Amino acid sequence: MTSRTTTTEIQVVQDFLDALERFGLDAALALLAPEVTYQNVPFPPASGYDAVAEQLRGLVRLCSGFE
Repeated sequence: MTSRTTTTEIQVVQDFLDALERFGLDAALALLAPEVTYQNVPFPPASGYDAVAEQLRGLVRLCSGFE
């Protein structure tokens, strides 16, 4: 079975990163699937919507920018 990345999947990732750049956390979180795994190096991976949301909320509080 071959996995392909569709334009829609790429657009979701771009929209997610764009939302984080403008500190639109609610918009970024709305794009996540319940089984998401997210890793922002050097932090450990966060698995599941709630864990990812918690990690991103912490980043938004501590960061002055996201690029």
